[in-house]
Amino acid sequence: MPLVLQPTMTDGTREDYEEFLERVRSRRLVAAIEYQNAKRLSLDKEADVVQRRLAKAIEQLGNALTRMEKLDETVSTLLIKVETYRQEIGFLEDIRDKGLVTEDDEE
Repeated sequence: MPLVLQPTMTDGTREDYEEFLERVRSRRLVAAIEYQNAKRLSLDKEADVVQRRLAKAIEQLGNALTRMEKLDETVSTLLIKVETYRQEIGFLEDIRDKGLVTEDDEE
């Protein structure tokens, strides 16, 4: 008994073969559609993850900018104080160096 790997044309009618080929094409088409849908779903899921990461990064950036603005205000305030104190020290040193302070004023 010979080993038969492929059907011969004598095993069925032409309509049977055409019907078989149509079923194979349909199964392949369905498999291709299912594969594409699964790929699309996977990409959508990955896009959602990246979208969440982006939103979180934007929120963190906003928080950092807010902190930076507050620090900028604090630094500006401290800089004004430092300049004021330097001017006061300069003024006091000028008075001391020019001898505008009398001994009565020192008490």
